[in-house]
Amino acid sequence: MPVGAFSFVLHSHLPWVRRAGRWPFGEEWVHQALLDVYLPLLETVESLEREGIRGGITLGVTPVLLEQLRDTHLLEAFDAYLDERIALTSGDLAPRGDDLDAARRNLAQRYLAQLRARRTRWRNHWRRNVVGALREFARSGAIEIITSAATHAYLPLLATDSALDAELAVGVATTRRLLGVTPRGIWLPECAYRGAFEPPGAPGYRPAIDAWLAAHDIRYCFVDAHAVAGVYRGSGAWSATPGHEQTAPAADADAAAAAQDDEATLLPHVLPSGVAAFARDPRISRQVWSRDHGYPGDGAYREFHKRDERSGNTYWRITGPRVALERKKIYDPHAAADRVSSHATHFAALVTRLLTEFQAHDGRTGMLAAPFDAELFGHWWAEGPQWLGGVLRALHGGRQVALMMPSAYLAAHQAPRIAALRESSWGEGGDNRVWYNDEVAWMWPIIHRCERTMERLAARPTATPRERVLAEQAARELLLLASSDWPFLVTTGQARDYGIKRFTTHVARFDALAAALDGEAADPTVVEAALHDDTLFSEIDPALFRARPLRPLPAEPLPLTQPLIARLAIA
Repeated sequence: MPVGAFSFVLHSHLPWVRRAGRWPFGEEWVHQALLDVYLPLLETVESLEREGIRGGITLGVTPVLLEQLRDTHLLEAFDAYLDERIALTSGDLAPRGDDLDAARRNLAQRYLAQLRARRTRWRNHWRRNVVGALREFARSGAIEIITSAATHAYLPLLATDSALDAELAVGVATTRRLLGVTPRGIWLPECAYRGAFEPPGAPGYRPAIDAWLAAHDIRYCFVDAHAVAGVYRGSGAWSATPGHEQTAPAADADAAAAAQDDEATLLPHVLPSGVAAFARDPRISRQVWSRDHGYPGDGAYREFHKRDERSGNTYWRITGPRVALERKKIYDPHAAADRVSSHATHFAALVTRLLTEFQAHDGRTGMLAAPFDAELFGHWWAEGPQWLGGVLRALHGGRQVALMMPSAYLAAHQAPRIAALRESSWGEGGDNRVWYNDEVAWMWPIIHRCERTMERLAARPTATPRERVLAEQAARELLLLASSDWPFLVTTGQARDYGIKRFTTHVARFDALAAALDGEAADPTVVEAALHDDTLFSEIDPALFRARPLRPLPAEPLPLTQPLIARLAIA
């Protein structure tokens, strides 16, 4: 009898970048992720399935990313990108007359063989169809597919239930249409949650986010630990760039969470809506994300930030804590492989210990769902895909922990009930500050204005086929301008100007479409640019955006909260 259950929960997301720049910000994000993350992930899933190892990966691919992974323009550009990477790497074989000639040539030969093999499998084995491969893996039971909000909007700060519900409706429908599954789980964008609340000065209440999930037959979601425990203990802040200040895994990974109640993260909790929330356990997430003890910062692993000036390849290793880029040493793939093995063994042992101890003192069979951004594995952390496979093989071989998908766990075990969750995210500080702060607060009144305009447009019938086309495009532009990526890019400084430009571009397109529908003057070039560039969600229905009335307060007590949007009086 297993002591518990485990599954990685990988969240794959990129914003809509089709015809919105190439490099350093734009379409190459998709190309890099295909090459470094999604194709290696397919290889990992395929090899595990061949070995009879299933249940260890729950995969969410945001609907906006799914649309890009099947877009002809982006896929043709990816073929060219692959050829370009091969040509640049071939160039590194030529001697330059410096001290790195031999090491560079050896690594370039290795990278070149990997690139050529990946290109061959992309074209001949996967047939340029990542979405089709995921669909087949889901059908065979190798992975469990979950959905997400259509464009990864930050749901707690949307002003209308119409926009929130439409994000979910389009998301679920796109996952079902493209992956052939009816998703039972969802990755809430940024793991962000808010409860039910009474808008200021209005009779009635807005339901909690999980109530809208239940309406779409979603049975489970993922949140950060403090959403359940109610106390944020500090080890869950997300970072886009794993730190380079550590060289070994933590000897005692749960030290930072010693006061954490195991029940909060080792059992899902069922809300009154019937939706179960799996909380991220800081003791295992810390092993990957921590700047002090995370595996990706080990000195043997490949350095992400130092790149060859001609090819852009990475020929160096992290080397050690706070080592300057100019002092990085040459990468040794064999040493890195050894560290992958030891880190996978360490992580599997930690998972086994936590679940064993929980069952021993509690008597129940727990589950650890380990949520991570998929893009960490292969992009930021080159050895990440090998580590994922190593962990699952170690757990499978140990036979103490069952690899189990969340839906299977919920079907087999009765989860405890909880009245409400805390407003939370997995971002810095565990709250809304990454998406609402002095740098980006100006975006939200604009988003809210567009939400209400779309409600007005959706309330009236379209008189002509052209009006229908414009109304559908307005709905797409609202979804795109509400993406959480734009405030994130501004707040973090990763691509501030790009984030602002993308946001204002989609707002301008929405406004032009709304003006055209209202019979007002609208710039035809802006309207046609929207129709030409933003081609996702082909089956979108503007009626999804009709206003939702507030719900009357029930006679029985209802757990109401005071989320940020209510306190700001912008609901």
